[in-house]
Amino acid sequence: MWSEKETFEGYGEEFIPGLVERLSFAAYQSVSGMSDAELLTLQKYKIKAMDSTDTLERVNSGIEYVEHNIGMVAARLAIQNI
Repeated sequence: MWSEKETFEGYGEEFIPGLVERLSFAAYQSVSGMSDAELLTLQKYKIKAMDSTDTLERVNSGIEYVEHNIGMVAARLAIQNI
């Protein structure tokens, strides 16, 4: 995969984000089975992440989103077990 290589042939160095930058977007991936409301929440977090130029802020927002997602999954599982 091109994003895992240390050298990027055919791309300008200024175009390719570093590892930390790429990882700062890792939390913003959709998961199969997400409801429309969950997808809208994901979209909100993605837009916030894309607007941010601060990597640490983006990482913290990603952590916040993942924690939110964990809560949603836990609630869904609790309802299924009733």
